[in-house]
Amino acid sequence: MEKENDNTTIWTATHPGKILMYELEERGISQKDFAQQIGMQRSHLNELVKGKRPMTQAIADKIELALGISAIALVNMQTKYDYDIQHMGSSSDKSQNLTTYTVTFDKNDKVLAGLIGIMADAGAQVTMTLKTN
Repeated sequence: MEKENDNTTIWTATHPGKILMYELEERGISQKDFAQQIGMQRSHLNELVKGKRPMTQAIADKIELALGISAIALVNMQTKYDYDIQHMGSSSDKSQNLTTYTVTFDKNDKVLAGLIGIMADAGAQVTMTLKTN
């Protein structure tokens, strides 16, 4: 018998620097060491991971060479982030401008569950819909 919970997931804009921050943490690489490795000022890398500096093609190319993360994916994330921020409006209450999506996934889908966890850590309001058999 199949059960389904119809909760919704509220997504917020996630800067690609946040994803880079989690990746560096997971690999045990300090921002200082990584900045030196890719020839970037440490303060600029810190601004990038805090979402205060955009992910440019040049930076994405360096990250791809160093970590193997697709430069195209990083630049596309920045474009999506910029689009989301623009469409969320300038209201001080951003929660009124969030788009709601319903996400249903199998309990064995660890990739999607992990992504939702990352978004929750990044400040998104997350409620999951879990499909069980």
